[in-house]
Amino acid sequence: MYTPSKTRKFEKTVRFLVSEHLHGIIEGPVRVDMLAVASRPKRLMRKKDKDELIYRTTKPDADNVRKAVLDALSDYFDDKQVVSGETISLYASKSGTACIVLRVTDELKGVRSVLESLKLTLPLPSRL
Repeated sequence: MYTPSKTRKFEKTVRFLVSEHLHGIIEGPVRVDMLAVASRPKRLMRKKDKDELIYRTTKPDADNVRKAVLDALSDYFDDKQVVSGETISLYASKSGTACIVLRVTDELKGVRSVLESLKLTLPLPSRL
């Protein structure tokens, strides 16, 4: 499988920055929450454009950013261990800069409380 050089460079940067915060291999299920803030393009720097974080609906999409970050974290856990989490993709404010904020935790809610918080009406097994 081919990984573009831009993606490899991004993953290497993420791996380097995360190495200061994650230590050792994480076993078991993991939750990864991610805030991906991209630099704002010139087309959104007009005077009439708000100077605040705004949703980014362009490429690379949030899913692909998440995949690249999870690939970069493969020294600490396998992406198949990720069982939950949220990814939010934004543009920076006009004066802001690009960044990625991660929260990686193995402290997970019980399955029943997750399903209830989603207000699912599925029949829940009594053993959850």
